Amino acid sequence: MKTAIRWTAVAIVSLIVVVPVWVVVAYPLEYTQRVLSWGFADVYDYQKFPERSMPAADDAFEFEHTASETAIKAQFEKSAVTNGDLDTFLTDTGTQAFIVIQDDTILYENYFNGASRDSIVTSFSMAKSFASTLIGIAIEEGHINSVDDPITDYLPELAERDLAFAQITIRDLLMMSSGIRYAEFPFLNGDDSKTYYYPDLRDLALNQTKINGVPGEAFLYNNYHPLLLGMILERATGRSVATYLAQKIWQPMGAEFDGSWSLDENGFEKMESGINGRAIDFAKFGRLLLNEGNWDGEQIVSAEWVREATQPAIGLPDDYYSKGFYEFNPNGYYKYMWWGKYRDGEPNDFTAAGNYGQFIYVSPHKNLISCDTVKSMVCMSRSGQICSTISLQGSLEANREPVNLLHHVSECFIVNPSCLLMSMAVGGFHRHPLPCLRKNAGQKSHFVTAQAIHAAAASGAT
Repeated sequence: MKTAIRWTAVAIVSLIVVVPVWVVVAYPLEYTQRVLSWGFADVYDYQKFPERSMPAADDAFEFEHTASETAIKAQFEKSAVTNGDLDTFLTDTGTQAFIVIQDDTILYENYFNGASRDSIVTSFSMAKSFASTLIGIAIEEGHINSVDDPITDYLPELAERDLAFAQITIRDLLMMSSGIRYAEFPFLNGDDSKTYYYPDLRDLALNQTKINGVPGEAFLYNNYHPLLLGMILERATGRSVATYLAQKIWQPMGAEFDGSWSLDENGFEKMESGINGRAIDFAKFGRLLLNEGNWDGEQIVSAEWVREATQPAIGLPDDYYSKGFYEFNPNGYYKYMWWGKYRDGEPNDFTAAGNYGQFIYVSPHKNLISCDTVKSMVCMSRSGQICSTISLQGSLEANREPVNLLHHVSECFIVNPSCLLMSMAVGGFHRHPLPCLRKNAGQKSHFVTAQAIHAAAASGAT
């Protein structure tokens, strides 16, 4: 008995000594400190990371304003979800801002919980859809030849390490089907933590990735893909990704405020997340995609690319998506870093989505866009726009695949059938079976499912 106790004590002491030594040897000190002290990602991480600025447009696009607040409030107050009081509902659910836009005219705009029009919200993985759009622009401009180019044409170091990387194309990265290993273990050796907190993301993606699958055979949500795309953009365009975004999208679409993209410690954009801006400017990206890349007569990104990037791929293997994919994204698909939803007899819906619930949702058949970040929600449309920004306090469990958000969102916050919903909330996907909003800060957490949100506005949908 004493011997067993002695060996148990030796084992415990050994772990206490060996684990810290292993951590120090295996990982950069700064990375370890971030994981242990910062913990899970949250909406204020933009305050912690270095950043590269994206200046506002010289001539900012501005929506018109009109006084229709009473009518908009009445629409939402028909439902028991709001308990007949929209402002109280928005305040109690941690909302930061709520904006309603129709025909490029703001009908309702209000801010809550200490937020204001210039409050910064962060994109989380909505950044991937920005990156995808930049790939399309780079191809149009001749910097990149084709989505079928092997990634080693731009990143030859990968082939020097493993010739199998030469079989991966840009398309495979955009489709999340490269065959590159990705494990979500939520600690130091997990790829989620590495791709978010690592101080040298270029080195991480170029020298620490491994292949364990066949390109094009299976979908696997993988944060190494946007990192590799970011390096391809850097080398192909000869400029930083944030600079390219500012020049090709942020300023041409008339951003009112300066934005930024969070960086690692070596000046490389985080790529899988980290675009920081104001809700009203994120709404403009939704407006751009709703109009197939056209901004008031200027074709910022080709309509052909928008259609190619957002509509389903043809000829995928029968087992390309896992069973879990369809559980979280019923009747859906994934294409070029946009989540899609099939519509019978109608153009398909598609969305950019981020961790903790951010999304930019585009429903062409209803002229609807939804952009959501964990701290706000924004909506707008081509002929009838609802723009809301909903701010969530605290963090929610992340998931690599969206929940039923896409199944419900096109019915959410619809004031009329020609509505574009763009919501920006500070959150992401949840392991809870339905998307939700969460209240935080020492108060009892509560959830509002997408179905409940649908009920709040269903009476206005046709």
